Amino acid sequence: MHLSACCKWAKKSELLDIANPFEGMAAEVKVKKAGTEEDEVFPFTREERDRIIHAFVEDHYYRRYAPLIQFLFFTGCRPSEALALQWKHINRSTITFERAVVYDGEGLVLKDGLKTQGSIV
Repeated sequence: MHLSACCKWAKKSELLDIANPFEGMAAEVKVKKAGTEEDEVFPFTREERDRIIHAFVEDHYYRRYAPLIQFLFFTGCRPSEALALQWKHINRSTITFERAVVYDGEGLVLKDGLKTQGSIV
């Protein structure tokens, strides 16, 4: 699809003299549908997760990060989402992730929305 669009643009811009070799090819490519929550990727086994957390707990220099590492593993949030949390996002039964701390080229800024979604309205 993207190659076809590039060739279409090149043809329109008079940079390409031949027919678009990718025309209509996208319709023939079968794309696997996005998975459901049941198909989630788990990069670490429970044993690996526990060993990583234990390594932080036991390490003389890095033990202070152990609670953060546990939080990241058990919630599944990204570090940028954890850093943006405020008490108003936490109640007795839920944590609502709706912001992230990101680098904008000049410094760290608070951004509404998460990496995998648009801004919250």
